[in-house]
Amino acid sequence: VVVGNEYFQSNDSLVYQINVIPDLYPSIGVEEFKDSIYDNRLYYQGLIKDDYGLQKLTFNYTIRRAGSDEQQYLAPKTKEIVIDKSLSQQQFYYFLDISTLFVLPGDKVEYYFEVWDNDGVTGSKSTRSALNVFKVPSEEDIEKMNEERSESIKDKMESVVKQSKSLQ
Repeated sequence: VVVGNEYFQSNDSLVYQINVIPDLYPSIGVEEFKDSIYDNRLYYQGLIKDDYGLQKLTFNYTIRRAGSDEQQYLAPKTKEIVIDKSLSQQQFYYFLDISTLFVLPGDKVEYYFEVWDNDGVTGSKSTRSALNVFKVPSEEDIEKMNEERSESIKDKMESVVKQSKSLQ
């Protein structure tokens, strides 16, 4: 850089070095845990981070209706998850009860998490977690599971009867 204008000209110069640090995409990692009693209740624990800061975290889902037309999707829905925007790395927790989404037997729920960074220069960049699918059991599936459970209980009862006879 040479300093000067129409009234002043300097023979001295200044040298600057500029290092550009790119703003990276945010990252997200999510673990899913299923309720041991209720199959339609899911728990999530995740970690989100970015090199400069975070702006938003959302849970996104779409319901695919069961039936002859497997491509019938309902409009995608988004639920924002509260995060601390002052932290560049943080854990989050989320609970989902599939029955609150008004699904029908045989439907599939496709869902993922998405996080945005706070890049105010070129616009926020986002990263999505892996796409997961939850299949709501159909009436036939429920009937089949009930039969299997009944058979299991029956087998256990027979085993108990045999053990009690051997003890006598």
